[in-house]
Amino acid sequence: AEQLEISMTYEQLAAAKKEGKFNVIPIFAELVADVDTPVTVYLKLSNCEGPKFLFESVAGGENIARYSFIGVKPYKVMKFGAENQCDPLKVVEKELKDVKLMPDSRIPEFTGGAVGYVGYDCVRFFEPTVQVPKQKALDIPDCVFSLYSTIVCIDRVNHTMKIIYNIPLYRLNDYEKSGRGVTVASLYEDAVREIAAVRRMLDGAVPTRNRHSESSGSEASKKSQKMSEMKSNVGQEGYEGFVETLKKHIRCGDIIQ
Repeated sequence: AEQLEISMTYEQLAAAKKEGKFNVIPIFAELVADVDTPVTVYLKLSNCEGPKFLFESVAGGENIARYSFIGVKPYKVMKFGAENQCDPLKVVEKELKDVKLMPDSRIPEFTGGAVGYVGYDCVRFFEPTVQVPKQKALDIPDCVFSLYSTIVCIDRVNHTMKIIYNIPLYRLNDYEKSGRGVTVASLYEDAVREIAAVRRMLDGAVPTRNRHSESSGSEASKKSQKMSEMKSNVGQEGYEGFVETLKKHIRCGDIIQ
């Protein structure tokens, strides 16, 4: 494997810290991507701890756009639901309010941050008049956001991919208060180490099986049996009734898509 070339030196990072204009500094290493696809990159990184994501860019609803993004190893995961009853977007806003990302024309504007989903039940925080069921049908959080510093960006135009890591200079004060002894130099070393670790995974083969999806024959049989035992809670007649009601609302203009 060729030697990694990091986009920024420690001296440049220290200068950016001294200037004080930005407090999140993205650095990256560029690799040739003439064989890998977004899916193979995601699979190679599938054993990383924590939630992961793959964003495929689409332009005009049909054409695949220039960039794809794979995010791994979130430094924080925020879940909202029964035990955390608050407006999730306000929490995310508070988490990121002090972030000032240094722009870099060599990379896309999206280099990390908060990625997740907001479920329908969160509508009560944005439109209090809307009532949501007290009993949830699915045992999943209403909302989840993961905060990412490590992103792999695939560029289809130049047939390259960049391993991007966002150095969080804004956390230095918190580290100092906690007595962790973190410095600009150690943050830079951590970033380079992280980029190198992702690079090693990308140099590996595509895994044939993912440890998170492995299941024994008996477990698969149990899942299959459970699926076969599932029944509708309203029946066909009830479902068709819902559809007819929705059609009426559409004709009346109450529902607009």
